[in-house]
Amino acid sequence: MRRGPLQDLLRRTKRFKRGRIRNRRVSLQRRLRRRKNLVPQLRVVIPPSFSILDDPESNLAFISRFRSQLSAKMYRSVHFDHSGCKNLGMDAQAIVDVLVAEELARRPNGIGIGGDFPRDARTNVMLRAIGTLRQFGHPEMKLAPEVESRIERCDRVNGNGHNLKYSSERDRAALALVTYVERVLQHQSFMLTFEGRSDLSSIITEVIGNAEEHSGRWYAVAFSQPGIVEQQGMPEPEECQMVLFNFGRSIYESLVSRGASTYVKERISALANEHRHSRQFSDSWTEEDLWTLAALQQGVSRYRTDEKGKTRGNGTIELIRAFSELSDVPKKMCVVSGHTYILFDGSYKLRADSNGLQMIAFNTSNDLEKPPDPRYVRHLKHGFPGTIISMRFVMDSRYLESRIQSNGSSERN
Repeated sequence: MRRGPLQDLLRRTKRFKRGRIRNRRVSLQRRLRRRKNLVPQLRVVIPPSFSILDDPESNLAFISRFRSQLSAKMYRSVHFDHSGCKNLGMDAQAIVDVLVAEELARRPNGIGIGGDFPRDARTNVMLRAIGTLRQFGHPEMKLAPEVESRIERCDRVNGNGHNLKYSSERDRAALALVTYVERVLQHQSFMLTFEGRSDLSSIITEVIGNAEEHSGRWYAVAFSQPGIVEQQGMPEPEECQMVLFNFGRSIYESLVSRGASTYVKERISALANEHRHSRQFSDSWTEEDLWTLAALQQGVSRYRTDEKGKTRGNGTIELIRAFSELSDVPKKMCVVSGHTYILFDGSYKLRADSNGLQMIAFNTSNDLEKPPDPRYVRHLKHGFPGTIISMRFVMDSRYLESRIQSNGSSERN
């Protein structure tokens, strides 16, 4: 059987050497002495399924533990063992990368990074394409030209949201992500319309704006590679992953804060009282989960002041819906905020309520006064200090062809 480029790449190297990454601002200060209490190495064994989207509980616990270890003992180097990882999620990997970058900013003498590549071919390619050392230009992260030509990525973009009304960082991120989507669509011989580009950019800008309102510090990254199933005579379907996340206050913490909309607080508090009086709350469905789910509905924003604010607070749902409409099955997307996990896979859909607002309650009656399906909305023991929006979907030319015939949302290239 003919060997493909992924197998050849895996055959050439299975291990990447440790390299010292230095903080560029102070890397010339070579006379600084190493601290005597540094522990030689932190060894980090990446789990087989390193994906918050697929396994939020154990991977958030893993990340929390890694963050504490990295910041508390001041290790000289970190060894990442990805050898047994078969499912690498962009969400978990991107958060680890940011934690390493933050630790680097605190280290005058830098930090050594090394590890083992995954034995799985697709995971190997993904780690090389978006992993920690690629952010610092490590030579071992380079992909073979024939492999590089078949993938697309949007390298990490980030911002702090110093100006909530206007942010060049927010606009730059929206442009980068929209450009990424267009490149993936071009692989399938399609392109976004002018209106499609504008709408997608506006949705991404709103989502990032919400992240800035919650905390100010946000990140976005995306990656895609051809799917496992090939189609003769047609472009290969591409599996895409896109992640936006921020550190800071969760959605729930923002909504109950002093500066949040009194109107929204009263509406959701009344809803919480209904659940409390009917004894619907439990260990797996808490008031925090209800507030988070309610915040995703159309027209809800912590700055909304009256019933006319129908356009605020639904950016997250609109983003997920946009990529759901562009992608074929399987697709899986989630929102993690604080201790709440909400999963979208198309089983439950947005439906208009009596006021014409789009709602999704994750139960058969689509009623927020009733508990959601615990498979799709649940409380996490190990939470995240902020919010994560993680999406994994497939771009397939056959599905896009059916979509363009039904509503004309894309144009043939």
